[in-house]
This record gives sequence, structure tokens and C-alpha cells, in this order.
Amino acid sequence: HRFFFVLFFYSHWRTDSTTADFGACVPAECDDAVVMDEILPAMYSHFFVRHADFYPDGSLDQERSVKYRFTLKEYRGSVRISEDTQDMVFTGLALVLVPPLLASVAAEVLLALVLGWP
Repeated sequence: HRFFFVLFFYSHWRTDSTTADFGACVPAECDDAVVMDEILPAMYSHFFVRHADFYPDGSLDQERSVKYRFTLKEYRGSVRISEDTQDMVFTGLALVLVPPLLASVAAEVLLALVLGWP
């Protein structure tokens, strides 16, 4: 899947121009054009229907209907680590952190034994 941060800008003669921010998770095979031109308008079709204006003959009034634009920014994880590399990183991290932790615990135990703490 691909995740997009979306800035939705719209204006309509009956409302103030405004923006909305939201996220969209789409299948990986969808390119940016499909997301912007098909998927997002379909997700918000109820909004567009509500803000559509029609001539008396029933045809769409393009001039008075909502005008909108989407700006997409795809989220990409800054660091991608394979599972094999993750195992190596966690092992290295354990080797760095565990010995000082064990030394600290051992020192506390020795102090307790020497000083006779319960």
C-alpha cells in the first residue's frame, strides 16, 4: 500500500474558500494521477454532489459548482531495514546495552551483600 498526506483546497460561491488535510491509503499499484483524478474524488463524491450547481435544464453549471485541487505528498519511511538487518541491529543493541545493565545489577547485589542490606 501507499499512504498519502492530502491537502484538499476548494472554493464555492456559497462558502468561503478553505482547505482540509487528511490521509489516504491506496493500493501500491495506483499511480499519483489515478489517486488524484479518480480515487480521491470518488472518496468525496458526496461532497462534490452537495456542492454542484445545475442549470434549469439539468446540466452542470461548471462556473458556479465547486472548484477544487488536491496536493499529494506520499509518506515514505526514511529508513527501511530488511528483517536480516533488523536482527543484526537488535543483536548489536543488546550487546551494547545488556553488559552495563548486568554490571549495574551485580554492583547493587555486591553492595547489598557487603553492607548487609536486606
